[in-house]
Amino acid sequence: MTHPLHTPLLIGAGNRWRRDDGVGAWLVERLGVRLGTAVETRLLSGEGAGLIDAWQGHATVWLFDAAAPSGRPGRVTRIAAHAQPVPAELCHHSTHRFGVGEAIEMARVLGQLPERLELVAVEGLDFGEGEGLSEVLERAAEMQLDELEALLRGAV
Repeated sequence: MTHPLHTPLLIGAGNRWRRDDGVGAWLVERLGVRLGTAVETRLLSGEGAGLIDAWQGHATVWLFDAAAPSGRPGRVTRIAAHAQPVPAELCHHSTHRFGVGEAIEMARVLGQLPERLELVAVEGLDFGEGEGLSEVLERAAEMQLDELEALLRGAV
């Protein structure tokens, strides 16, 4: 039997070349700098099979992604995905048919979820072509950094 890796894994899902879809990578890059070797970081496209593969063996995973627009850009939704289902519409802006929400629910069915899987989804505004977050999303993400760092330090 293998023992789970105890260093928390932070996964930034999304595409930094689709504006607000890059918020997961944006957050993970900054949290990685703040937390250093206390965490492991990975930036992934958000394709479901790759996500399931990435978290294998990890006891604690924090997954950051952009949430689909619903009229409240910058709103942060945090779900203890190891304990409750992810609403299908939450992270459904992706071009992947098997994305973040589907990966979590498939892993649940297959018994392949980490012991703790925290999903942090930030509602995007602009998913057009180009690099860089929209102004409203960058402000919202910046405001979340201190709180997320404190939560992660408590989990480390």
